[in-house]
Amino acid sequence: MTKLTRRQFLAGLGTTIAAASFVDARRLTDPAIAPVQARPAQLHHVYVAKNGTPVTNVQEVVELAGGIERFIGVDDVVVLKPNGQWPRQGYTHTECMKALIDVILARPGGFGGEVIVAEHVQRKESDTLSGNYCWNMPAGSNRNNNWPDMNYMELMDDYHDRGIHNVTAIPLINVGQADISDNWEAVSGPADLSPGKHGWVRLPAYTAANGRSITPSYPILRSAYSGKLIDLHRGGGVWENGGYNSQQVRFIPLPTLNNHGWGSEDYAGITSAVKCHIGFQEGTSLHYVGYGYNRPDAVGESVGYLITTVLVPTFYLTCAEYSGHVSRTGGATHTRTVGLCADPVTLDYWMCKYVLYPCNEVSYFNPDNDNNTRQTLLGCHGEGVGTLNEAEMDVQIVDVSQLATVALRGAPADGAIHLSWQVTGPLPGGLTWEIAHTSSAGEVDPAVSGLVAETRAHTLDGLSNGVVYTVTLRGKVDDEVVMSDTATVMATDKFVYLPLVQR
Repeated sequence: MTKLTRRQFLAGLGTTIAAASFVDARRLTDPAIAPVQARPAQLHHVYVAKNGTPVTNVQEVVELAGGIERFIGVDDVVVLKPNGQWPRQGYTHTECMKALIDVILARPGGFGGEVIVAEHVQRKESDTLSGNYCWNMPAGSNRNNNWPDMNYMELMDDYHDRGIHNVTAIPLINVGQADISDNWEAVSGPADLSPGKHGWVRLPAYTAANGRSITPSYPILRSAYSGKLIDLHRGGGVWENGGYNSQQVRFIPLPTLNNHGWGSEDYAGITSAVKCHIGFQEGTSLHYVGYGYNRPDAVGESVGYLITTVLVPTFYLTCAEYSGHVSRTGGATHTRTVGLCADPVTLDYWMCKYVLYPCNEVSYFNPDNDNNTRQTLLGCHGEGVGTLNEAEMDVQIVDVSQLATVALRGAPADGAIHLSWQVTGPLPGGLTWEIAHTSSAGEVDPAVSGLVAETRAHTLDGLSNGVVYTVTLRGKVDDEVVMSDTATVMATDKFVYLPLVQR
């Protein structure tokens, strides 16, 4: 069977990628930022990649949505919010998250900002950092249906060991529960934050339709890389030297896709994009505003309030490498799917109906039925977020198993990097290769372009020894990228030579 390239697939699909529905994380004073409900009616775009590896699925879905440069600027600060409270498929797949980080680091045009992974498992600090949660999840059965190689802290260490220091992690802790570091405090803004500490800003109470209230909050994070303060409020930004600088903050949730119950529907329905906001608040009032009172719509309504008045998500990336059709930690299907959307309602509707529901066709997984998941989505939609109407959705799907792929490898040399790559599947006509590289020292060199399709190796020379280079290989047709891969290599003149052993 002939495999289609992405270019051939999209040409056959006959679709264009629109940017209108994606929210830009600019300041509240920018007139382009209006409440969601004030915008004119428009299609809600969902991008889906399936049947690849966690890495290729993430790469393809971001490219399908227009490329990472569409969402993230050269010096942006990107805050990634995974789900982290449960083992196995219950915490966001580590390799999926790593794949997105690598896509950001390899941004066309370079990336000189930073990436911060932040998640709140609603426990005191000593428990948060134990082996029970994503940060230090031990190898073995707790990593089943997840990446066996690394937990989140090991992933951070791996980046740092490779000289990539602008990727860091901040486990979120409630004020008064930081029993190891005591580094969280309640503040009214970044100017109030004590040296060395992170802060929670507590906003006035919000009362949902069922009469119960939440205390909305958002974090101010102190970067371990730059020392800057990252204010997550939509009116905030990056605080430096007593004021906001020109950098932008991009907030990207990375939810899972699981049944919240245990073999049946429970009060919370599915755990995915809408519900992931519960893990980005100080305390659990958002969880109990409706779920404990048979009013999941109140939870959705409260989340809708948060994302139209407090936070500005850049996009949501649901990492459904495995989908828990029994529970967050029980029976799961290897669904190998990643979905990307500007809003959580549209994304949850589509992923639940077309990814989770086929795993176990029970009524409470179908968001067209009257169940707790639908009630949550309707509550959020009532605040002007997303849609549950498929006629208002533009869904674009790429089956990665049908694409030609490329795998890039790099070998260090004295002042150079020797590159080689392997292609799987037929290449489209007119393809040429482009090689771009950036360094940990901030260097950005002109891309090598126009290499003919038959090329499978190239040497980058004139490099600095001891510097880590991120090299991106792109296959292009008429200036459109149809495949790519990235390798991170350090040029060096220090080699260990082993003695020759003859039999």
